[in-house]
Amino acid sequence: MVVTNPSGTTGTLAGGYTYAPGAGINFVQVNSAQPTSPATTATITYSIAQTAGNLNVVIIGWADATTTVQSVIDSAGNTYNLAFNPTIGTGLSQAIYYAKNIKASPSNTVTVSFSAPAQAPDVRVLEYSGLDTVTPLDAAGGSAGTGTALDSGPITTGNAGDLIIGATVGGIVTAAGGSFTTVTITPSGDNVEHLVGPPAGVIDATATQGARVQLGSCKQWHSGRLLFPILP
Repeated sequence: MVVTNPSGTTGTLAGGYTYAPGAGINFVQVNSAQPTSPATTATITYSIAQTAGNLNVVIIGWADATTTVQSVIDSAGNTYNLAFNPTIGTGLSQAIYYAKNIKASPSNTVTVSFSAPAQAPDVRVLEYSGLDTVTPLDAAGGSAGTGTALDSGPITTGNAGDLIIGATVGGIVTAAGGSFTTVTITPSGDNVEHLVGPPAGVIDATATQGARVQLGSCKQWHSGRLLFPILP
């Protein structure tokens, strides 16, 4: 922390603030990359150091319906799993991967490899704290369509207080839908949005985009604190 007086003199205090995550689910960081198209690989580095036990999410969109993702790895040695089958539309695809209970790393680079040169790839990486380190994924689903109103389709949350993540590819996003908060909109116009803490029940991730073909997908995560009922 540096304080500058009107005279120009300064006072410095190292370690003036201590940062600690709050209780429950917390968003930590996001970054995105759009490599030169077409691309057989895409690399992206998390902007800040990563904390052991957190959750990494990698969202990959590209502008063809034939190329597939061969692998998702990172320099920290985390294991990535496909959340559900990729969502494929007309000339568009999107896949979502996650790594649970990640390793601590001062600098972590994610590498996505495609089966062939992918058109217009757009990769988004996120980190969250406060998720179950054993079985964080609760439910997932996605859909494809056209128009300005995007809807991932319904999923049913099993726990109150879950984390819901929605993501799009193919259109220029202008706003997140419902109670969702925009996490990022990439230079390509693709987005990530999330909702933390909704009641248990049926929910859709929605957004508003330009009038282009679009894909939307939705993931649901739950906190380890909510695996058991709270008794009165």
